[in-house]
Amino acid sequence: WLDVIKFNVGYSIDINNFLISKMIKLKKKMNIVHISSISSLNSDKSLDGFVGKIPYASSKAYLNSYVKSISKIYAKDGIRINCILPGVMMNKGKFWDKIKNDNPKKFNNFVKLNYPSGTVGKLEDVANLVLFTSSTKVDFLNGSLIQADGGSF
Repeated sequence: WLDVIKFNVGYSIDINNFLISKMIKLKKKMNIVHISSISSLNSDKSLDGFVGKIPYASSKAYLNSYVKSISKIYAKDGIRINCILPGVMMNKGKFWDKIKNDNPKKFNNFVKLNYPSGTVGKLEDVANLVLFTSSTKVDFLNGSLIQADGGSF
């Protein structure tokens, strides 16, 4: 549990603690975008059988709460802090790609139960959302938890 928490939220806190004071000194509008997970909101049984779901989901829920809280503190300094909550993203050689290759039935059942479109996300989906969230097109966005989950939740 502690390793999962350190990896999924602890490093984010460490990086923020290092950078935010430097960002404040620059006296410019700046943005921080964290990556959480739709798992942080979803406790349904569709993830049963996937190892580590509870520690992972809990650590990402911790990140969500941290972002909501810290964003209020630094808004006065012109720093916007938001969080994107992706659903399943296909990434070659990583967890979901391995599940898809090793157990296609399990993967296809999961997608069928959770993704109305019948497909999962691409890394570019999240990357483009990070770029937009960081842009000046959404200066009023702060402390937001933005779902990028294909309608799965």
